[in-house]
Amino acid sequence: MDLLDDPQVQFLQAIEERNNGSLENAIELFKSILSEHPSLHRARLELAVAYYQALNFAEGRNQAMTVLNNPNTPANVRPKIRAFLDVLQANAQENRWSPFITLGFLYDTNVNAGPDDDTIPTGGGSIVLIPSAVARVDYGYNLSTGISHRYLAQSPISIADSEVSLVWYSKANVYRMDYNAENDRDLDLLSFSTGPTLVAARKYRAGINFSADHMRLGEDNEAYLNTYGVTPKISWIFYEQSAELTADIKLQKSDYLQDANDARDGYRYIGGLSLRKTLRRERMAVEGRVEFFDQETEEGRYAYKGSQLMLGASYQPSKRSNLYTRLQFEKSDYDELDGAFGVVRDEKKQRAIIGASHSFSKSSSLSGWTIDGSYAFTNNISNIELYEYRRKQLGIRVSRSF
Repeated sequence: MDLLDDPQVQFLQAIEERNNGSLENAIELFKSILSEHPSLHRARLELAVAYYQALNFAEGRNQAMTVLNNPNTPANVRPKIRAFLDVLQANAQENRWSPFITLGFLYDTNVNAGPDDDTIPTGGGSIVLIPSAVARVDYGYNLSTGISHRYLAQSPISIADSEVSLVWYSKANVYRMDYNAENDRDLDLLSFSTGPTLVAARKYRAGINFSADHMRLGEDNEAYLNTYGVTPKISWIFYEQSAELTADIKLQKSDYLQDANDARDGYRYIGGLSLRKTLRRERMAVEGRVEFFDQETEEGRYAYKGSQLMLGASYQPSKRSNLYTRLQFEKSDYDELDGAFGVVRDEKKQRAIIGASHSFSKSSSLSGWTIDGSYAFTNNISNIELYEYRRKQLGIRVSRSF
């Protein structure tokens, strides 16, 4: 017998192909084994897993049910097959709705992003700021709630030798930030996004997302801003499924709803590249992102161009706990002179975040809930002192999806 015809050799090769992300090759190898040895239930179960990973849930269920219904299947294996079928069934729903809610507390040393000093030098002297324009300390509560929807086409299609599934994601969300004293900074945000994604499991994802946001500000809840965006993106999965590279672009239109801000109306263009890598059996992850942006406005003094670099890392000390940190560096150069100061504004923003989260176990009275705490420090450096500020934020949140 040719060694390659040995079912054990084929089985190990199929497992390797599946682990490397070559699901189509793995499926064909498992099917080849079963065509010659239909009673090899281990191979059929591994084929079911391969179909599941390829998002072909119907075939995955058929293969698992074949083994479950076989009277020769050992009793100790049946509970594992039923558990697999439960997971498969939950993910195979054509339409899946998921309500969610987050409740939070925030302490903020500079809710208005104002300078520390009330006296600001200008080209011909100085100006004295009113108290509300200088850094203000406050705390507040926030609420975020909404619903997400996932549509999954039940029949994968073949594109370039890959089994590809169509998934359509939509999300509607309401957010409220309510400060204790600085009520002119209270915020209400209504957001909606939707768009299709093509998923070639363990290979790539490609999709486009459409979004719309409505923002209201202040104690009187005045309409402030509408934004509309479109974001195409594509992600490639490689290095034995431990790395993911994403390229995206975004076009966003801003429409300010108060006459005093009409000069800020315009378009924002963003292009970015992100890389994420998991380590230590997915308990650790590192990521980075670089993006370039161009903000166009009705009046050039509000228009600017710039770039941003983000670096991050996370670590799971236990199955339900996560530690994370993120660093951001942003540079912005404005297009025209600032009339009050006689110079072209340029800024550098540095931001650092550290945090931890924990998801409660099923045996806990808080089963299904996640608690998250974070500390953020922002330092904005500008050649115009009016726009320089430092900000510290300490937040804690509890969240749940249903």
